[in-house]
Amino acid sequence: MNATLDPPETDERSPIDPRFEERRLAVNQAAGRRKLKWLLVAAFVVLLLVGAALLVRAPFLSVSRVTVSGATYTDAAALQDVVASIEGEPMLLLDEGALESRLEALPWVRRARVQRDWPQDVTIELAERTPLAVYGGSDGLWHVVDTDGVVVANLEGRPVDVLLITGDSPALQPGQRVPEHLDGAVRVARALPPSLKARTGEMAVDADGNLELHLQPQGTVLLGQPDAIRDKLIATLTVLGKLDPATVGTIDVRAPADPVTQPPGAGQAAADPSLTPGSA
Repeated sequence: MNATLDPPETDERSPIDPRFEERRLAVNQAAGRRKLKWLLVAAFVVLLLVGAALLVRAPFLSVSRVTVSGATYTDAAALQDVVASIEGEPMLLLDEGALESRLEALPWVRRARVQRDWPQDVTIELAERTPLAVYGGSDGLWHVVDTDGVVVANLEGRPVDVLLITGDSPALQPGQRVPEHLDGAVRVARALPPSLKARTGEMAVDADGNLELHLQPQGTVLLGQPDAIRDKLIATLTVLGKLDPATVGTIDVRAPADPVTQPPGAGQAAADPSLTPGSA
């Protein structure tokens, strides 16, 4: 029996063009290079962030010394709490605006300015409120008010170097603003010229905001509502300039263009029965 040999099987597929293989390899290599590039970039960013974090927290860039100026009346303990809260904090993370707002929340502080002095110092400049007047509150304390009508302190003893306001006496906490009828008294007290302020023993105010000045050694000035303040004070000074201090009675300047005077003993109630001198 004759054996026959089958012809070898042949691969009928077309051979791969070497150019395509080279192109495939080139594409794979380019993708690898891009991946390596982004891995290097990511590693660099991580190292940069870590370095920045270490730099921010570095001791030589942290708050080491805080200098405060302008603090006369401000509560020392409250101010120290604010200062202590930033000592050792990173200079780069210090929020001057937030710190200024925190300081200005203290009753005596009208305005605060915070400045970083690199690399480790912080300067705080305070502009305090100016005490203007005092009134006796219903809580038995003396409430000191500044030129903006803000209560800055509650004291057990009455300060004698500021104007006394008598009458309605709300009990307010430091930092609160006086109600409307007392705000008018504050505006008048702020406008008093030195010569008249020196002769004013106290200012009385009623619940409706009507005002009067009690003079020294005697005399009463009826101001009424706190409007046309400048004209009323000018009229008061004009009348007082014509009178002997010992003969001053009641001066009614509620209509400043036509002031009315009454001699001592004529009776304040006759001029304005709705307003009687208050008491602290």
